[in-house]
Amino acid sequence: MTDTPLSAMVSDVCVFVCSKLNGAGSNNGDKSFRRKNVSVKSSKPMFLALRQLAEELSPMNASELSKKLGMPMTTTLRILATLEAAGYAEREAHGTHYTIGRAARTLAFAFMSQFPIRDLSLPYLQRLTLESQQTASLFVRLGRYAVRAATVLGDGVPSQKLAVGDHRFLTVGAPSIAILAHLSEEEKRQATAQPKSTDEAGLGRAVETVLTDGFALMTCAFEPTALDMAIPIFDNRHQVIGSIAIECFPKGEEVKVTDPSGPVRQIVAELAAKASSDDAALMPHYDHISVDEIVL
Repeated sequence: MTDTPLSAMVSDVCVFVCSKLNGAGSNNGDKSFRRKNVSVKSSKPMFLALRQLAEELSPMNASELSKKLGMPMTTTLRILATLEAAGYAEREAHGTHYTIGRAARTLAFAFMSQFPIRDLSLPYLQRLTLESQQTASLFVRLGRYAVRAATVLGDGVPSQKLAVGDHRFLTVGAPSIAILAHLSEEEKRQATAQPKSTDEAGLGRAVETVLTDGFALMTCAFEPTALDMAIPIFDNRHQVIGSIAIECFPKGEEVKVTDPSGPVRQIVAELAAKASSDDAALMPHYDHISVDEIVL
């Protein structure tokens, strides 16, 4: 399961978005925004519309959005007018189709900037891509999800499939399994409670492989003929905080990517050592939000 940036925002960011959309003024306190903003009684339908626009790979018109959300056309048009005025939706030039706006895209990156591990990892991701010519990414744990926090593009993967903020359950894919394997038994129970795996034995074997080999190696999430490899990253308390993934590399190149003495593993080892020795907190804390409340 993967999504685009806005569908990866957690509850506190959702509240911020809705408050901005319901807010009377623009970022500059422009009172004219209140006049041209069309009032929508509830934030929920507005956020649902924003989320739907973010999840679509191509722009939508009002009719398509109305059908997707099951809303009256008049309500949908008011919502789109409000989102456009706030900068959270953009209309194609001289057209009737909408996509997420600059303000929404900026919000996704602003949210990810809360993760110091992202800034720490970026130089290493760049080195990994230069060395392997493959896409290198950082995933962090958020509730029962692994969320893409940073990506340096390599060969062969369309950029629209690699949006910052996309996510998958901790039971799906190499970046997720690399994190899941190092959670406490209680955290594993919570992470795997929903959705229930249809192959619990296979999931158990994948977790054991990570604990034995130090990495997860699975079919690429976007290309069934390619592979993903992911290695867990820990903080200075030896708590798993994320994983570094080499994505969608060709089958047959496993040794190049997984060899402990090879350059890819050595670069990841340097990052892992830096992260585990860093005194600063590398992840924001969402202890005030239960796992069940984080729904992406």
